[in-house]
Amino acid sequence: MTVGESLTDLAELVPDQAILLDLDAADRDALIRAMSDALHSAGLVDPDYADRCIQREREFPTGLETTGGCIALPHADPREGERMGIAIARPTAPVEFGAMADEGTVPARLVFLLAVAGGETHVEALAKVIEIVQDPERMAGLMAATTPQEVKRLLRRNP
Repeated sequence: MTVGESLTDLAELVPDQAILLDLDAADRDALIRAMSDALHSAGLVDPDYADRCIQREREFPTGLETTGGCIALPHADPREGERMGIAIARPTAPVEFGAMADEGTVPARLVFLLAVAGGETHVEALAKVIEIVQDPERMAGLMAATTPQEVKRLLRRNP
């Protein structure tokens, strides 16, 4: 997806290979690297996307407590040629991310790595992610999903 396209289905932005369920990650940076590698393999981001996300995460943390559970939304500024996409990871154990709103940390159980293309589509995608993670029923489904197809079904407008 590129700048200017309208977002009708969040699942369109998530390649199957970028849904990482029960991922073993030693820490935040390892998790971001695995997710970025998945988006790179799908042809959406440059090889250095992980480094850019990690740097941005250090300056502007994205950990967030929602009514559905603790999440993180790491991302980096877009580059020419990169396309919009989302990687989703459910680590085997919570991964600590800096809290978006304060100085503490958030034990993220679900992470959405956003490859943004800029423009309104980015805002639409972020709004849809927030809508999903604030729904305890959909979050419970994402935490229990065993296949990429189940995850995509829960991401759709009418699951």
